[in-house]
Amino acid sequence: MKAYCGLALSDSAAIQMIHPRDGSIWYQVHELPRGAAGEPEAVMRAVETLWKSIPEALPEVAAVGLALAPQYLPSPATDGTGDDPEEKKWDWLDPGRWRPLFSPRLADREAIRLLPELTALFAHYPAGPDKAFVILDESPRFYLEVAGPAESEEEEIPENFELAEAMKEPDQTAEEEEVSHSETAFTEERVTVPDARSSRPRTYLWREIPRINIPVEILLHHFGMFEDQRDLERNAALVRDSRGVGFVIGKDEVSVVGITEGVRRPELARAALEGVGALLRSALADVAGEFVVKEIFAAGRRRWGEVGLQIVADLNGIAVEASTVPGEISHGAALLAAESFGKGWERPRRRRFAPEMPSAQREALYVRHTQS
Repeated sequence: MKAYCGLALSDSAAIQMIHPRDGSIWYQVHELPRGAAGEPEAVMRAVETLWKSIPEALPEVAAVGLALAPQYLPSPATDGTGDDPEEKKWDWLDPGRWRPLFSPRLADREAIRLLPELTALFAHYPAGPDKAFVILDESPRFYLEVAGPAESEEEEIPENFELAEAMKEPDQTAEEEEVSHSETAFTEERVTVPDARSSRPRTYLWREIPRINIPVEILLHHFGMFEDQRDLERNAALVRDSRGVGFVIGKDEVSVVGITEGVRRPELARAALEGVGALLRSALADVAGEFVVKEIFAAGRRRWGEVGLQIVADLNGIAVEASTVPGEISHGAALLAAESFGKGWERPRRRRFAPEMPSAQREALYVRHTQS
């Protein structure tokens, strides 16, 4: 029985193989250089290394799904139609670039599905206008739906949609929104993607949120107080209150406030996770406008553990869900490759964290971490 493979390209390259009987059977990650999308040869070498590292004992691959982060998708400014030779240098969405690399282990050279990373997440989480998809890796980002599926049959997406029109040029409203938020640390774009299990388009606003992990990074790398994020979360779980400590992330500086006698590592760890939750809430509020976010779906290599997920749910006042499988994007790409080439699959199980914190406490914490 053949397996299905998923690849996810962002600031790292992740590969995962799934099997109809055994589920996920192999998962590996390869770090990529900063600005990897601008260094295609390095990326292709990394993917080739990952592909060749698949153990010989594993089954033959029936199909491959390749999920691409926004930096790998065409934008209006670099859609390959201009006269600039650099603009035409590389097309990540050209299946012909990938076929030689995936041979001979891939049974059918044509069985390659290229898709935006958000579509791969739809294999884990249901799409919807009240849901935010948060990806935590080296370049944290989130997606928020601004236009749902069209109602008429005439507006269905063509079969080659994922290859040709993944990135849509923003309309005038989107351009105005970008100007209005230009003072923030975020970048902004819109991406139109098909639902994983339908041919109808959904338009999402996506933003980078590069500062969201600063509270955690300060404790891990600046002060060296914890071995890694898991160690930090283990300490945060030891207490139920951060005792007035707050991480205030300003435009040019970071302040740790409220440190008093008796504050220990567990309180600092909890405060850092609270700071992350507050920064996410602020980022969502900055773009949500008339949209109401009722759920957050968390994914990515630096995704929070159970303690962090619960704190984020509490600070945002809405439920947070996370898949039970690692590497959700590569896993989702493999699932959708299987569906595209004849093998249906159930959506993986998810963990759900409902907010437990009283609203007054939530608002007090939010103010503590966002005060100027």
